[in-house]
Amino acid sequence: MPSAIDVGDRLTQVAETVIFGSIGANGAPGQPGTNGAPGHPGANGEPGGAGTAAVVSGPGDDTIQLSGSNINVDAGAGTNHIFILDGENDSFILHANGTDVICGFSLAAKDVLDLRSLLSEANVNLNGDIGLLGAYIHVSQANGAASVLFDPTGTWTTQGSTVAVLQDVGSTVTSLTDLVTGGGVRII
Repeated sequence: MPSAIDVGDRLTQVAETVIFGSIGANGAPGQPGTNGAPGHPGANGEPGGAGTAAVVSGPGDDTIQLSGSNINVDAGAGTNHIFILDGENDSFILHANGTDVICGFSLAAKDVLDLRSLLSEANVNLNGDIGLLGAYIHVSQANGAASVLFDPTGTWTTQGSTVAVLQDVGSTVTSLTDLVTGGGVRII
């Protein structure tokens, strides 16, 4: 079960010390987790797993700093600035009424844009077909940053809204295809 931190509209730093191990099948004592975080019971005395942590903020503009791996970030509505100081396998939940500016996003580090809430809020159902995503999501690249644009109608009669800006991704993310083939999006 991930631990959640409600950060409201404050500056927050999440470190690996909020990450807990998973509960094992036999309930045998686990070993301490990474960086002194307590490990939960593991199977047959094995160390608890790395686990995940969640950062959830309310409406408004937020600034969040991440240090650690396997963190699910739901910054909510508003213009949110998220700085990844270190770690990998982080997920960023995007919303139709917000823009997340993410510094440090990396496909190589297995970071992911979670589009499930975004699509659900707009009543878009892809039925798990990632091939349909291009009708609703476009990616444009300028000056080393990738902007992720969303049109809930799929018609693109207007520019669409910017739901994420991936700072300093260089040439690794220049299109939706780059995100999809790099494992950088989640729709189911």
